Amino acid sequence: MLQLPPPDLETVKQRHADPVDAMVRIHTKQTADLRSNKDLAPLAKKGELAVVSAYYSLDTGRVEVLTGAPSA
Repeated sequence: MLQLPPPDLETVKQRHADPVDAMVRIHTKQTADLRSNKDLAPLAKKGELAVVSAYYSLDTGRVEVLTGAPSA
């Protein structure tokens, strides 16, 4: 099982102005590390799977791709 470090520790370490926003973004990027999972990595490498981390803003309704955007 993949273990992710707690995003709250990283948020506190970096002293973000908006800790909730920062924590969500950090956790989202950490979750994208699933690309290196032994079961998913071969699929990602072949282009059969894309693990993309994105942030949806409730304020603006916009989606910001943080990592892993597939190339066209």
